[in-house]
Amino acid sequence: MNRKARFGVSLDANLAEEVDKIVKATDTNRSQIVSLAVQEFITQRFHFLTPHPCEGIMIITYEPPVSDKIDNTLEQKKDTILSRLHLHSSEGYCVEVLYVKAPSEQVLNLESNIQKCGCKTCRFIPCHT
Repeated sequence: MNRKARFGVSLDANLAEEVDKIVKATDTNRSQIVSLAVQEFITQRFHFLTPHPCEGIMIITYEPPVSDKIDNTLEQKKDTILSRLHLHSSEGYCVEVLYVKAPSEQVLNLESNIQKCGCKTCRFIPCHT
């Protein structure tokens, strides 16, 4: 039997509106959406808790004014990046798709450093269990 725990969560009004839009679009409820979001966050964060050889895809989106910061960070971490693809979205964002392979601590450090550059999105998707 799957037990459930009930607790209250406060969200910024704009974020709550976004949750409600997703609820309506997916014909589900807030609890399911929040549960999925928390599960995804935990899975992504716990991936790095145990040091291990790590490889996967990192997707980064950012506005052109921060491209120098992103480029410098990627250049400093080039030993972890096996492949790099740079694109431009139809909305004018820069998009980087990286294939990275390094100890998990280095991948986490790369992700952290990129997020500090002011990117819009930075997401790592492991290619292993």
